[in-house]
Amino acid sequence: MTVCGSTSELNIIAARARVYVSRIPHSVRSQEIYKRLHQKNLLITEGTVIPQISTALIGVSGMGKTTSLKRYLSYIPQVIHHVEYGYYQIPYLHIEMPYDGASVAGLAHSIFRKVDMLLPGAEYMEQYATGKAGTETLMSHASRVLLMHSVGLLIVDEVQNLSNSPKNRQSLMTLLVTASNELGVPILFVGTSKARKLLTLECRQARRSVGFGVPLWERFEKHSPAEEGSNAGPSDWDVVVQTLLNYSWVKKPIDEKTRPHLANLLYDLSQGIVDITIKLFAMAQVRAIIDGSEEITGQLLVDISKRDLSMVAPMIDALRRNDLQALDSCALHRLVATAMQPTIRRCPLVFHLLA
Repeated sequence: MTVCGSTSELNIIAARARVYVSRIPHSVRSQEIYKRLHQKNLLITEGTVIPQISTALIGVSGMGKTTSLKRYLSYIPQVIHHVEYGYYQIPYLHIEMPYDGASVAGLAHSIFRKVDMLLPGAEYMEQYATGKAGTETLMSHASRVLLMHSVGLLIVDEVQNLSNSPKNRQSLMTLLVTASNELGVPILFVGTSKARKLLTLECRQARRSVGFGVPLWERFEKHSPAEEGSNAGPSDWDVVVQTLLNYSWVKKPIDEKTRPHLANLLYDLSQGIVDITIKLFAMAQVRAIIDGSEEITGQLLVDISKRDLSMVAPMIDALRRNDLQALDSCALHRLVATAMQPTIRRCPLVFHLLA
């Protein structure tokens, strides 16, 4: 996870730095793009050399892709006011792919709404999204907004939603990536393993989405018995779970002899998915506090997994079998959230502990 996180961060930095080199406000290049937008010509003309500036962040749901991305972006100002140029720059814009995966209008509206949130008084939704504008016109307006505010990175989250529209997904992806390359705005596609298949449906989409590499955020792997006796050092999973076990609120501490057993059991019940691991451990502690046992045991973890996380059991089984097709059939994080609702209703403390 550490290596993958570092690679993703470097990819984002490289994409943003590269694109701003050739996008000086009021430059000849900017004026050329404005002219094409005014003429509603976003198609790449013959002979034009367009750099591949997009990348992707793909991985199993529940591994913290969006959370880590938001944490990294928190160090970047969302809006910068350039007094000398008289305009507001938006270093990055984070939107989600419409759930239907087919609506160009929905994608354009997401851009308008997000910019309106960042720039009160801009009212781009009211200006461009009213009336009966066609998809090409809407995308042209959205592109103009991205250019006017020098957006340095467009983050399209939940890109796997494209799978909900088999007929239109290729045309929407082509339009989005073409506009991105024409404007010089890099795109970071974020999604589950299902998105990886979508990005490789057509060679052009696959090639453009890997302009700066595609780090895959897989689930944590634990050492095999043979590796445990080697000098390889602790795995990422070992570091995470041993750190997690230190955050115990029950009165009876977890002794050193029990820690390896609980660590192995947590891996078996979560299959290395961080989101499930943390929630399972927290819910077990809540149960131990409520029933007065004040102790985390292996049997308690198993009971919590069966009772409160039963809805994710098929996905955990799919991970055990390494059955990616079964895993892609459902969004794991939504299953976790749904499975936890009965527990949250019984004990609101769970919500506060996991918030």
